[in-house]
This record gives sequence, structure tokens and C-alpha cells, in this order.
Amino acid sequence: MGYIDYAFFTDYLGNEIDKKTFDNVVAPSCDIVDSVTGYEVARNELDSYPVWIQMLFKKACAMQCAYIGLYGLDISYTGAAGQGFTVGKVSVGDVQRAESGRYANAVCPAVYGLLEQTGLLYRGIAVCSDPFHGGFFPTMPF
Repeated sequence: MGYIDYAFFTDYLGNEIDKKTFDNVVAPSCDIVDSVTGYEVARNELDSYPVWIQMLFKKACAMQCAYIGLYGLDISYTGAAGQGFTVGKVSVGDVQRAESGRYANAVCPAVYGLLEQTGLLYRGIAVCSDPFHGGFFPTMPF
């Protein structure tokens, strides 16, 4: 479900990515933001929130679109940002692996910054099966 359109995206971030790329990444990006917020907005409808929360949520979706547009959809599946290459004896590695949790690099850091004052982020205690959990305990299938 896309909460933003390309007009909102360009008003907020300019021409960071083209329309075709935006159309490809808007649904997965909004799904990731929904996941981070525990699907509160999907459950309650975006229009039921105050205007300032709606705006911050839409900006978070736009930032996630730009993030996935820059790194590609692979970031949300593999947790790796960027890629390395080798030419002759020169090797350049730009791969950043997820340091904690299965999807640590899948979420743009700015998303958390935009949403932290809205009350939409989960403030409870994480459990072992939590996909965004900190990494001290292994994820165990139940």
C-alpha cells in the first residue's frame, strides 16, 4: 500500500529518484515503514491521525523510497548496502552487512528519526521472535 505519490516525493526530496524507480519502490518502502510502526497506520487509517503525524509518516515513507531507490530492493532482503568490485589488483569493497537483527540495514535511519516523536514506534519489550530485535538472543522458531 503506497501512502505517498510521486508529487509528494518530489516536493519533499526533489528528483532523488525518477518516476519509474519510485513506482517500483513505493509499495515495498511503505510496507517497511508499516512494519516498523507495527502496522498501526494500516489498522487505523492514516487520516485518523493528526496532520503533523500524517506528514511525518509520509516523509518517512519518502525517505524509505529514496533509500531503497539508492541501494536497490536487495537491501531489504539481504541486509547488504552497496557492492564491491575488483579491477586487476585493485579491490574496492563497499558492502555493509547488517550488524544487528535480520533487517537492520533494510530501514533508512532517517525513518526512525522522523517517527520517534509520533508514538508510532513500538516502545515495549522485544521478544526473541521479533524480526527487528537487537541481536543478543538468536531468533528461535516456535
